[in-house]
Amino acid sequence: MTVFDVTAQMQLEIELAEARKKAKGEMEVLLQLLSINPATLKQYLSRAEKDLLGINDQLRNLDGNRDYRRTLNLIFQQIHALKGEAAVVGLTMFEELAHEFEVMLVNLRNKGTVTGNDLLAIPFPLDEFLQKITHIRELSQRLSALQSTFSSPSSEGELIDNIKALAHRIATDHAKQVEVTTELALLVQLPDHVRNSVNDITLQLLRNAIVHGIENSSKRQQQAKSDTGNVHISLQRVGEEYELRVRDDGEGLVPQKIRENLVSKGLYNSTQLEELDDRQIIMKIFESGFSTLDTANKDAGHGVGLDVVKHMIGQLGGRLSISTKQHLYTEFNIRFPSAQGVTA
Repeated sequence: MTVFDVTAQMQLEIELAEARKKAKGEMEVLLQLLSINPATLKQYLSRAEKDLLGINDQLRNLDGNRDYRRTLNLIFQQIHALKGEAAVVGLTMFEELAHEFEVMLVNLRNKGTVTGNDLLAIPFPLDEFLQKITHIRELSQRLSALQSTFSSPSSEGELIDNIKALAHRIATDHAKQVEVTTELALLVQLPDHVRNSVNDITLQLLRNAIVHGIENSSKRQQQAKSDTGNVHISLQRVGEEYELRVRDDGEGLVPQKIRENLVSKGLYNSTQLEELDDRQIIMKIFESGFSTLDTANKDAGHGVGLDVVKHMIGQLGGRLSISTKQHLYTEFNIRFPSAQGVTA
């Protein structure tokens, strides 16, 4: 009887399979990069690297008197913003990487008391993110060698296309139909740091509108609505201010449901909420940890999205108002000073 040792052959097959998988992954990345404006990609990579290195500095400078939970929340906000911008640009690889980072941060936040030792886990996904940035930057440089130069910054049309593509993806993932209409000509004229914040706010409110506001087709039919929900986004100049509006024709904000959710999530007890009117209750949706979803996913459920919006509005020196009516609509109105400026 002849015995064949197939160990080497099996190892070779495993290595070939891994090589094919890696090559396929590289090809998918290259195809994704080809569909993105090079200047937009370059801007995202620079911003992401700067923010991640900033997080690294925060971790290096921790001391025994640090409020570790606050540090964790600040890091969460930054990663959430990077995820949002990756989504609107079309960088799925970074959106997914940031989502995995978020899940790890959520687990730390939900464990109760946050200690310095808990934050020791953060450098690992941080390093992975930075390595991915370096890798993508190298690939983009190879691609740019095939082009004459990086193209000009994103046009209004490209930005709107990205927003609508993202809205379609989120709606499809949640079995909904959504149409997005926009008035965003002013957005591309804003200075980079202002535009980035407005982009992030817009994106988060768009996610929120689709996931939480717009109903599925069957529920909309019960309300005598069209099967397709609508989200309208606009940026206008109003006197000495800019006004960003995000309005959906969904089910609206229901104070009683928010009260019940705040209690069920353990954020408040019923006695604490009795003294608050409906307007105050609605504003609780901006608190860290609040979410109406029982299960988190890539688009919502971590209880951080609207908290990030509130933080960014503060950075713009802006103010927020909400109008809503059950079964009809919700509109977020953000005004921020024109001292932020636009380019002539």
